[in-house]
Amino acid sequence: MSSGAWGDLLRGVDVPEYSFAGGQATLSCSFDLQSRKLYSLKWYHNGTEFYRYVPTERNNPINIKPSQKFTVK
Repeated sequence: MSSGAWGDLLRGVDVPEYSFAGGQATLSCSFDLQSRKLYSLKWYHNGTEFYRYVPTERNNPINIKPSQKFTVK
């Protein structure tokens, strides 16, 4: 998929500017898939992937990579 098409699908990303140590933060994004199926959704922190959702993987669709900086629930 070209970068132009990608920009057409992504509707918004909501990430707090900061969070307090020990606090919680909610990350969210919205897409208009235009009747396409989602292949995967990935979140990165400083260039390192920490969360991956692949709906077609039946046994383990969610993969959370450990981080020393934060916890993903």
